[in-house]
Amino acid sequence: MYRNLMQYSIAAGLLLAICSFPVVAQDETAESEPKSPAKQKFETVFGEWKQLLADMRLTRMKAANAEKSELDGLQVEFDQQIVQGEAMILKLRDAAIAAYQDAPNEDKQITRWLSTIGNDFVQQDRYDEAKEALEALVAGETTD
Repeated sequence: MYRNLMQYSIAAGLLLAICSFPVVAQDETAESEPKSPAKQKFETVFGEWKQLLADMRLTRMKAANAEKSELDGLQVEFDQQIVQGEAMILKLRDAAIAAYQDAPNEDKQITRWLSTIGNDFVQQDRYDEAKEALEALVAGETTD
């Protein structure tokens, strides 16, 4: 029971990190400009992150409607998704930092994502993970 509660807490934190993050629409001129490799990597990893969250929601929905005999398999699947999410959130943070450092404050989506994830890590007492994101924002003199 405690294990499931702990995993749910981690998953909820991961979901909040992205669900509370507002996606900013980019104007058409920004789309026509070539993207830096750092920004392309961020967008790729961000897409993978959104897919993982969709997969986690699907697993949770399957579990809500599953027979008892299927629950253990779905729990294993969800556990694996949590492990993937924990690894991916740090990869996404690092990609966002690189993209932000490449062009500080030019992409509001990246700036806001760094601010949101830094705040979420602080709320989860994950200060080392928060430090890197927040230090990048301070170095870039963000106003967000």
